[in-house]
Amino acid sequence: IEEVILLRAKCFKESYDIEKTIENLSKVIEINKNNWEAYNILGKIQLDEGNYYKAIEFLEKSYQIKKDPISLRDLIDCYSN
Repeated sequence: IEEVILLRAKCFKESYDIEKTIENLSKVIEINKNNWEAYNILGKIQLDEGNYYKAIEFLEKSYQIKKDPISLRDLIDCYSN
């Protein structure tokens, strides 16, 4: 069910429904606190909204969970803003 909710969150993000995206990502994290991708997407949303400190918090969490090049790239992008 975690993957279904994550997919739904990605669909909401693509349709620019940020509120529902965040709601679904929060559900994913409730199910699995180690879902790096949910934290990564939340970080990118915060970055897009100009909430840099919150973005860094989510992106660092994502990278701590999984040392993924995508997480690292997004974290670097956040620090460069």
